[in-house]
Amino acid sequence: MRMTVADAVAATGGTLLRGDRGDAFTDATQDSRRVVPGMLFIPIKGDRDGHDFVAAALDAGAAGYLTERGDVAAAQGTFAIGVGDTLTALADLGRLARERIPDVAAITGSAGKTTTKDFLAAIVSRVAVTGVAPGSHNNEIGMPLTLVNAPDAARIVVSEIGARSPGDVRWGAELVQPTVGVVTNVGSAHLGVFGSREAIARTKGELVEALDVDGVAVLNADDALVAEMAARTRARVVTFSADGDRAADVSVAASRFAPDLSAEFVLETPVGRIECETHGAGPHILSCAAGAAAAAIALGASADDVAAGLVGTERSAHRMQLHASAGGWRVLDDAYNANPESMAAALASAAGVAGADGRTLALLGHMAELGPAAADAHRALADLHRGHGFDVVVSVGEHAELVSDNVARDPAEAAELLRRLAGGFRPGDVIVVKASRVVGLEAAVPALLEIRTDP
Repeated sequence: MRMTVADAVAATGGTLLRGDRGDAFTDATQDSRRVVPGMLFIPIKGDRDGHDFVAAALDAGAAGYLTERGDVAAAQGTFAIGVGDTLTALADLGRLARERIPDVAAITGSAGKTTTKDFLAAIVSRVAVTGVAPGSHNNEIGMPLTLVNAPDAARIVVSEIGARSPGDVRWGAELVQPTVGVVTNVGSAHLGVFGSREAIARTKGELVEALDVDGVAVLNADDALVAEMAARTRARVVTFSADGDRAADVSVAASRFAPDLSAEFVLETPVGRIECETHGAGPHILSCAAGAAAAAIALGASADDVAAGLVGTERSAHRMQLHASAGGWRVLDDAYNANPESMAAALASAAGVAGADGRTLALLGHMAELGPAAADAHRALADLHRGHGFDVVVSVGEHAELVSDNVARDPAEAAELLRRLAGGFRPGDVIVVKASRVVGLEAAVPALLEIRTDP
């Protein structure tokens, strides 16, 4: 989104240290490696201080930058704006961008947010110019950047809202001011922080509480804790369900899954019966598709828009992506994140994919932020993969010894150990890779596919 320096100064309450108020920038980033010419660079203090990379950002073509330091880098033709706190200033710019966007659809939930977001954006982009968060940009940095980086002509922005502590969803909803709010489910993610699923539900429900009376709350009828949120909103309530026997405004009436995990299914909706297809999914994908369809219809999508959007969706990386190796085995990469519910879904999907002569193998990392429930959850994960009859499982990270007898220290060692224990991979094998984000297990995928990453 194009903004002038005057816009940025007014929105942030900052001071122009260098440049002209008529100067402009298009889009913003906090990562100097992602700067393209004309961008605003916003240095954030974290494990490393982003101010140390201002020069690199300017060298990459940044039009200007914000700074807490009050100093000015010596790059001609650029601007600098002094602010008290760059993270707060980023949120301020997000609020300014939100004033220019007619509709925002926000998605929260313990699992399925990013897939639902991908589906919804693909559908509504057929209706209007749409901005969308890349990947899982659902925190205090990603949410305002999603707004600031929306196209100038955007009529709709699709945003995720994550939650690591009580109040996070309320803060995110205040920022993005959604006209449509989607709650996918209430699971065990971050259980160690919240203490109970009921406490998680209280936080997720902050999204529907933020909706105005003319907004739309899109709720999962299959999850009792989500369905109960209908009583917490002034907005119109629309329900969705992956269970064909459950009454809902949008529901899955029939479904069929192919060996490549693609799905063919029928949605019953207010705009008619829709025959749909998705690629590279699994059984749990039906709920995401139904939720996205319900939200898209509330934003004006037709039956044709829903069908075309679902089949044409480009999924975010490391989320139920089924890769074929040159040797004939496949790797199901769902390594972006994990909790007990999504682990169960991924293992069930992998178990259903293996060919008649193939084996089911797994490289599993720990599930983070489960608190006192962590040990039992990882023991249950062991029971789960044994119940599915996995041939070889290697585990890595905290509680790895509770998941399997084959424990590795890191993703590289885990990939090699799995190969050795399996006696090499062979045609028909399916390898599922899944862990919480902190494990970084996606790094093992090229090795499992036998793709060289050396220079």
